[in-house]
Amino acid sequence: MIQFSRIGFILSLAGSAIGLGNIWKFPYVAGANGGGAFIFIFIIAVLFVLFSVFMAEIILGRESTKDPVSTFETLAIKNKHIWKYSGFMIISGLLILSFYSMVLGWILYYMIYLLFSIPSHGDEASALFAHFVQHEVFYQIIAHFVIIALCGFVLVKGIKKGIEALNVILMPSLFLIFIFLFFYALTLESFSESFAFMFNFRWEQITSHVILEAMGQAFFSMSVGVGTVMVYSAAIPKHTNFISSSIYIALLNTGLAIIAGLIIFSLLFEYNLQPNAGPGLIFISLPTIFAQLGAFGHVMAFVFFIALIFAGITSAVSMAEPSIAYLIQRQNQQRKKATFVVMLFCFLLGVIVIIGGSVYWDSAKYLGGNSVFDWLDKLTSTVFMPLAGIIMCLFVGFITPKDKTYKMFDNYISYKTFTFWLILIRFVAPVAIGTIMLQSFFAQFFNIDIISAIAMKL
Repeated sequence: MIQFSRIGFILSLAGSAIGLGNIWKFPYVAGANGGGAFIFIFIIAVLFVLFSVFMAEIILGRESTKDPVSTFETLAIKNKHIWKYSGFMIISGLLILSFYSMVLGWILYYMIYLLFSIPSHGDEASALFAHFVQHEVFYQIIAHFVIIALCGFVLVKGIKKGIEALNVILMPSLFLIFIFLFFYALTLESFSESFAFMFNFRWEQITSHVILEAMGQAFFSMSVGVGTVMVYSAAIPKHTNFISSSIYIALLNTGLAIIAGLIIFSLLFEYNLQPNAGPGLIFISLPTIFAQLGAFGHVMAFVFFIALIFAGITSAVSMAEPSIAYLIQRQNQQRKKATFVVMLFCFLLGVIVIIGGSVYWDSAKYLGGNSVFDWLDKLTSTVFMPLAGIIMCLFVGFITPKDKTYKMFDNYISYKTFTFWLILIRFVAPVAIGTIMLQSFFAQFFNIDIISAIAMKL
């Protein structure tokens, strides 16, 4: 079996974890919800919830060396025919990739467009983005196809020559770009304001909602629950110290998100713009800043959007690999055919997502007020991924024999440390993830704040 090198494994999982959410969501959420206090809670959640589940997924993949469906079926002591359905997590990756590649297509389009013309003010930028999303279906589909084709080109080459080679090139390049942008941000007078926005400890802003937000951000920050970690871990040499590797991955992931926040908010505050998150930040706020930099703004825009493409492509590739591994191992398909099937599915579903957000088919009118994009996002983030996390915790914590689970760590940790980790996996992580899941589910689908509702009852 072809395997990752240690550095390839670290960079590939870091590439999977470091995506658009790190750049356009985490910094804003942290700054708007307590700054340093939020980041402190986030780190605690990473240490005691996310890292526990992350390690569980790693040892499952490392022990079985198979795709997620085969992993649960192979390692289950009883009811193997039932446990194999836990591998449903690979579906999440396909659904996410279908709209994630669409957003990457937007970025690709903007990267080229801003080389020649940059909107000079917010209203113009907002109108440009709205027109593009609602009317320019053809260009969106072309850009979406280019992203899918790039991912397919990488994936068809396999673990070593495809995924690892991609990440070994793009991840260091991504870090270099952000280092360059960070040093530029240091020259701005607004850098101190940006630093205060993200790191001043504002404990008065910390509520139960903010704590859940921090825990949710931690859970979704490292690709847990889509099968990527499991499949990548199945391809690492047995002698690899996966615990230290995981620490490096977590540090790279969190560190780059913080650096991205300092860069973005320094630019926003320098030109008296309000911080926001999501597509509005990337496609409306930042272009108006680049416009004020003159000719240098075109260069800055290109460099920044290249960084987003790098971060997005490495994540996109990782979402498809679990399904490809399933088709290869369970359906005996050749990698080339398996890759084609997976990427074709994601492309066609992505086309539906694009049309569903356009004036040609306002899908929200027919789908309960939510577009196809919204439904896929909500289903994966509020149901599929958290449920997969809970299932992994229960499987490792209660189904796999304790002694067998300890042997999976290959003596990298003491038995006392293992016992503490097992408590986290059995009780702390499932309760935390379950709470996040319920709160998100009721808020997203029924517009009910379950925390406030419980508080009122008490």
